[in-house]
Amino acid sequence: MEGLLFTFLLKTIDDNKWHSFYDIQKKCNINYIMLKKHIQFMEMLNLVEVMKIEPEQSSTGKGSYKVKITNKGKVLLEICGLKNEHP
Repeated sequence: MEGLLFTFLLKTIDDNKWHSFYDIQKKCNINYIMLKKHIQFMEMLNLVEVMKIEPEQSSTGKGSYKVKITNKGKVLLEICGLKNEHP
């Protein structure tokens, strides 16, 4: 079951863009704590890159995180046959 969630999360962010935890959470319909734990694990495996936005850098004054798939994550999706086709 965990593998399905990992591939679903990777497929959701497979577009070479930075995604907020909030956006991923809404697209995948999972809670924040579960998402954060899975993203941390995928970061340890080098499947995603996480960028921390400090409160001083944010327009809202709140810190946040952005997530982007890595080349290793894209290779995993290709192996699983789940690679998005982007022009």
